[in-house]
Amino acid sequence: MRNTDADPLAALPPDHPVNRQLAAYNAHDLDGFIACFHPTCRLMSADGTVRAEGPEQLHAAYIPVFAISGRHAVILDRIVLGDWVVDHEEISNEAGERFEALVTYRLADGEIVEMRMH
Repeated sequence: MRNTDADPLAALPPDHPVNRQLAAYNAHDLDGFIACFHPTCRLMSADGTVRAEGPEQLHAAYIPVFAISGRHAVILDRIVLGDWVVDHEEISNEAGERFEALVTYRLADGEIVEMRMH
């Protein structure tokens, strides 16, 4: 389903793992962020390169991200289809840096098993 509401987050319930990981990301809550992921999760680059596997590697990969002052993501658009969620995000920080990203999530057993950054 393509989100046509004014608020892209409304495409999923607030307690959905993708919404929970976004809230934890924006709160710089690394443990809360990691808790949204399946024990066999994989963080991948757009080309399919695995950047991290499992919660420990994901934690290590996100320590420097969470250290960026004021790092914040806003969902510009969202598409939900079965176990897949695709977010068009704008990420910014207190230094005024901004960029856009496309992030795809695949879910299983109520947790994120794959996150791919484009």
